Order: sequence, then structure tokens, then C-alpha cells
Amino acid sequence: MTGGVAALGPLEIMVNNAGILDGYFNVDEMDEALWRRVIDIDLTGVFLGSKRALAEMLPRGRGRIVNMASVAGLNGTGGGAAYIAAKHGVVGLTRQMAVVYSSRGVTINAVCPGPILTDLRRHSQAILGPGVPDMSGRGVAVNDEQVREPGARRPSRHRGGHRVGRLLPRLRGGGLHHGPFHGRRRRLEGEMITKFSVLYVGQIELENVGLSGTPANDRRYSNERLAEAFQTSKEVAQHMDELGYYALWTAEHHFQHEGYEVFPNLILLGTWLATQTKRLKLGCAFNVLPMWHPIRLAEDYAQADIMTGGRVIMGVGRGYHTREVETFGAPMLDNKANQELFEEQMEVLLKCFNEESWSHRGKHYTIPAPVEYRGYPLKEITVVPRPLNLPVEIWQPIASGKTLPYIASRGIKGMVTLNGERIFDQVVRTYQSEAAKAGRTLALGEDICWGVGLYLADSVEEAVTRVEPYHDERYKWFAPFGFVRYADEEGRSWGMPGAPARVPSIRDGVAQKAWLCGPPRLVIEQIREFEARYPGLEHMMIHWAEGMPPKEFKEQLSWFARDVMPAFAGRP
Repeated sequence: MTGGVAALGPLEIMVNNAGILDGYFNVDEMDEALWRRVIDIDLTGVFLGSKRALAEMLPRGRGRIVNMASVAGLNGTGGGAAYIAAKHGVVGLTRQMAVVYSSRGVTINAVCPGPILTDLRRHSQAILGPGVPDMSGRGVAVNDEQVREPGARRPSRHRGGHRVGRLLPRLRGGGLHHGPFHGRRRRLEGEMITKFSVLYVGQIELENVGLSGTPANDRRYSNERLAEAFQTSKEVAQHMDELGYYALWTAEHHFQHEGYEVFPNLILLGTWLATQTKRLKLGCAFNVLPMWHPIRLAEDYAQADIMTGGRVIMGVGRGYHTREVETFGAPMLDNKANQELFEEQMEVLLKCFNEESWSHRGKHYTIPAPVEYRGYPLKEITVVPRPLNLPVEIWQPIASGKTLPYIASRGIKGMVTLNGERIFDQVVRTYQSEAAKAGRTLALGEDICWGVGLYLADSVEEAVTRVEPYHDERYKWFAPFGFVRYADEEGRSWGMPGAPARVPSIRDGVAQKAWLCGPPRLVIEQIREFEARYPGLEHMMIHWAEGMPPKEFKEQLSWFARDVMPAFAGRP
């Protein structure tokens, strides 16, 4: 490996493909030496190969590992006891590594082919020697032409990973297809939520919180107090990194002397936090595009992508604070004008990411400027640099149904935060439907992040009592902006005629399942309930209630990581 890397450059893809058969011996027929020989090659070999590959890939924050398993690792037939046990082990090892290393930029997949005509039997016979029966006629064989028939099954696309044919295009159509296994489709990374994140909008530690506490508009803090949020972000990011969380999302806002949201530049913040952590991804929730020139945002993100090895996640939004957006010279009061500007900016942003050279002529932007440059008329520009990790993963908040057709048709992922379960269900189903209209076939919940409030305690009542002032402080600030996304029993959104039109209580949030409160076992049950409804759902995000002190929130993160997250790691 060392010589290969020195001669050919960094290791990008590792395929663990070594394996032998075991003579089709069952347990009562097999001796221990044969068992150990097969396990060493078929399973321990995958472990050692992966370990060596990770030593090359993890420092760079990128790489692909493909493990050759077998249908025998899924259904218990197609080999003897040692071979089947080893292939089940490869499947399990792949699942475990996929959960652990996906947040560090390395994807792990397994391929499970059925019977294929290869030299495996002959080579196994030679390796194992005369102590095993002749394998040439044992098992089920198909010829190579049958494997290449159009009806042959292809490897499933694992959520969070890649189709193997895309990783290894020269092998497409060869022996990497599934064989005749007709059981339920399985994803080796698991049909489950595997990525747990946090949303920290950038509040400082607030005093006198709750409905009867200091009114939001009366809060005003010194620059020294407002700057405390940056140290807090570092401490929380490092804590999450140690606990195995996937991403810390932060929010862009400006002019907030009230102390609720004080981060003005998420890409800069994420780049710095990447230097303070090892694996944690840093998400932008969200860069308010109308307050940016799209080329400047694209350049900043490209630099962050390069400097952090792809650990900063792009997110964009249209904004909602008139104080911010209008002050930066962009429309906010005129919603139609805001949308029009945003969509043209997105067109420019995507050109920056995806096109080598380009031009743009629109209502708001003429790019490049119609000037002479060094003796020739300027007709196109090239953005330097562009991100190395393409296509760029982009997220956008879903605050209304009007957003859904735009983002779903363009492959932009949707974040849904603190919505009641009825509203969440409507959003997820509409997103899937709109994506299908654009030719994107998604599992229900795929490309969606489910954001919830959380408080763990020994009982629901204790959790509700303790989190109530923090919950109420949040809605003192956010409710006037329209951030109450609940529905009544008849499906009417709060604020509509006949539906509630008040500031919600924490008990409303628990009833709406926008807040998960109680002991870990109950929270696990509630998360599994959402998994069962939305098989494509992979991302869950915990919202840090604005009034909660950092020390208490970190204690909650530790408890969640210790007693809840393990229930969603490494399951079949």
C-alpha cells in the first residue's frame, strides 16, 4: 500500500475482494483449522484491508471502501458454515463502519452478488488443499453471459452512500450484480436515522428566561457578551465531535443586540470550527442569499470546502428579518421580489459551482460586465476556485409549501424544524411527490432533515417542567415571525380560521411531537415511530432551545449520545 500511494498518489477507493470457499462443510463436518482459515481470509482480510485504507483516507477526510460480501451474507445459503458466517460478518462490519465513518468523509458499501461463474472454486480448492471435497460441482453456477443479461439485478443504492457502478464505472455490468436473492431490499447502511445533528442559532447565555422573564425587545447586550457565543460554539462543537454527532448547524443573522442569533458569517465560522474539531461537519442553516452577492458566496464556500476537506455543508435561505434583509438593500417586505431575486441568485450560484466558464444575463445580474479586458471583449468568466467536492450538497429550510416544488425539483435538500407531526407529514409527502415530477425517485423522507426539540429526564413531567422556560423563551422571540408550525386535529395550521392562534406551550409541542421529552426509552420509541413512517429519513437534528444554558445543553447531548444514539447504530 505504501509503495502504491507513493507511486500513484492518494488512495481514493479500496475494494476488499479476497475470499475463498469452505468446501460447503456444515458445522458438524468442519474442523477448527478450516474454520479459522476461511474466517481469516474472508472476514479478517476485509477488516485488515479496511483498517489500512482508513489510515490513508481519514486524514484526508475522503475515500470509498467497497467490501465484497455475498447473498450468502444475507440469507444463509450458498456455502458452508464458515463461508456464510464470514460473509454475514462482512455485512455487519460494513454496516458498523458506514455508521461510524460517513461523518468523516469515507463511505463504506458492500456488494452482495449471487452465484457467478468465476475461478473461486478452483482457487479455493488449491488454497485449502486435498483435505476438502471437490467443489467443482457444488453450489449453483451461472455463466458470465447470464450475469450480463438486462434482467440481472444491480446493486441497491444505499442511502448516504453511492451505487457501486458509479464508484467503479469500468466494472459496471460485470460480477457486481446481485444474484437471485428475492428477499426484502436491504441497505447495508441500514433503513434508519443514522445522522444526529444539532441546530445552534447563536444565542448567548440568557438570564431571566421564560414567559414572565425579560421581554425579548428589552434585551440588549455589550459586544463582549455577544462575542461569548463564539467560544460557546467551539466548546459545543468539540463536545459533539467527541460524542460522535454528525453536524453542528448554525444560523446567519445580523444586528441582533438582543442576543438570540449573533453569527453573521457561517462559512467563516464553520471553517474555524473545523480547525477546532476532528470529524464534525459544520452546516450553514442558512446563508441568507439575498444579503450576498452569489459569486462571493460561491467563492467563500469553495475555499471552505477545499480548506476543510468537505466538512462545511452549504445551506441557503431567503431570510425573514426585515431589519437584516432590507438594510442590506434586498427586498423582504415584498415577498414576490424577494423570491425573484433569490431564484436568480441561485441560478448564478449553481453556475459558479458546476460550470467551467459561463455568463449570465438576468434582471438583477449581468455577468461578466460588458467590458474590454486585456485587449479582448469579456464574454465569460471562470470562478476560481470551485469546490472540490461536487456536486455541492445544498440544504434549504422549508417554511411553507410554496418552497417545495422549487427545491425538490432541483435536488436541494429540505430542513424541517419544530413542525407538528401533521405538518411534517404533509411536507415530506409533498417533497417526495414534487421530486418525482422532476424525475427524482426518492424514498419517503429521503433528502429531508427532521428537526425536533429535546429534553431528557426520568419522566415526561420532569422533562416538561425543566425545559418549559427555555421553550417559552424561544417562542417569545420567534412566534412573531410566524414560526409556529402546528396543526389542529382537523389538519388546519395554527393561525387559520378555527385553529389555535396563540403562542404554543411546551405541552402543545409534546402533543404535536415537535418536542421529544422524557426518559431515553420513550424518546427511542418516538424516533423509531418516525423511522417506520419515513423509511428514507436519515437525518435528525436537535434544536437547542434558546433559553437553555450551554452547560445544561451539553449534559443533554451527553445523555442522548450515551442512551439514545446507540439504539440507532449498527442495526440490521
